Amino acid sequence: MKRNQSISQKAAARTSNHDKKSSPSNDQNRYAVSLCLKGIRYFHQHAYLQALVCLNRGLNNWQETTGNLLAEAVAMGYLGQIYAKQHKFWFALACYKAALSLCRPRNSATSRKFQAKLHEWLAELCQNCGHDDLAHSHLSTATHLRQGIKLAELN
Repeated sequence: MKRNQSISQKAAARTSNHDKKSSPSNDQNRYAVSLCLKGIRYFHQHAYLQALVCLNRGLNNWQETTGNLLAEAVAMGYLGQIYAKQHKFWFALACYKAALSLCRPRNSATSRKFQAKLHEWLAELCQNCGHDDLAHSHLSTATHLRQGIKLAELN
């Protein structure tokens, strides 16, 4: 439980301190991105241990620099997916909450699309834990976000 809180707290601190830090070098940022993309690829190959290692290394690199908050949110979301697959639901929940806090300050369509995906993952997590009411709430939020995106694209 202590680790779950620290993940969320670190994400909150990252969003509040993002503008205070200097810009990362392109090489460091590319390295973090490549590690996280490798981790996502491992996730889709069901190689969860390798995915966990790559995503954590990528996130640690971002935490040493400033990185892209949305990309960090994606990495945190996939960490949550790994923990959910391993039935480590508290860790998954902490990662999803951290990912939401990282991408909420951004108001881009891409950020909102990923927020919708996070709410879908949260709904699945809640359903797996027997909280159908919360699952429905997260699905409604995801639907609302996706409808807002579609409306914005029409205008």
